[in-house]
Amino acid sequence: MLARLKKCLDVDAYTPFIPRKAHAHTKSGAVQKKEIKICFPGYVFIRSKKRVEDSTHELQSSIYGINEAYYFLCYGNDKQDMALREDERVLLERLMNAEFCMDSSVGFMEGDCVNVISGPLDGIESRIIKINKQKRTAVIEVDMFGGKKQVTLMLEVLEKGQVPDTKTAPH
Repeated sequence: MLARLKKCLDVDAYTPFIPRKAHAHTKSGAVQKKEIKICFPGYVFIRSKKRVEDSTHELQSSIYGINEAYYFLCYGNDKQDMALREDERVLLERLMNAEFCMDSSVGFMEGDCVNVISGPLDGIESRIIKINKQKRTAVIEVDMFGGKKQVTLMLEVLEKGQVPDTKTAPH
């Protein structure tokens, strides 16, 4: 789907992408394997250099013939606003690196709260709703697609004085 979109869209104006995230397979609290997974299965995002008002019709006509594209996510009563809301876009861009991937974060527990010291969760600790130290994950809640979604991201929680594991820490 992504390759077909890249072929039919003006590459100077549009960048289709699929947000991905780092995922660790753990056993007894140790990382066995790290892989990259799709963050929002079934969704393809398109970054545009054009204003939404100028690109809506162009995108719809360019993508019309692609069988895998079922519909556009739209907002508003008239279903004309296809763009992510500004707060959604800002958060998504903050979480992703240049390759559209949400990498792992590192933090320390301070009582019942986590203090993230590196990675995409740094500065947005208030969005964390659950932490699993064994699986090295944090669940955050984001407003996306017209509702609240939970996204599980990698978070290595260190003990005070512990040095981050370079295999799971962000680069």
